[in-house]
Amino acid sequence: MPSEAKEGIRGRVVVRFSIQRDGELSKVPRIEVSSGSNPLDDVAVSTVRASAPFEHLPEAFKGPSVELLLSFLYNMPLSKQNP
Repeated sequence: MPSEAKEGIRGRVVVRFSIQRDGELSKVPRIEVSSGSNPLDDVAVSTVRASAPFEHLPEAFKGPSVELLLSFLYNMPLSKQNP
């Protein structure tokens, strides 16, 4: 948790990234929607990077990778999240 969030700064960050069949990141995670706060944005991207490698994709999955959007909400209720 970034210190800015502990101090009450609010924000929503959406990170786009892709996971290869073997669970490795296939693209560098990037900010799709910025919170307007570099520390909040940076921690969101760092969290995705630190979570890799992920579990292998299921054998039934036929594509080379899956692309995901992950939202990070800092001091914001889920009901206030914009899609």
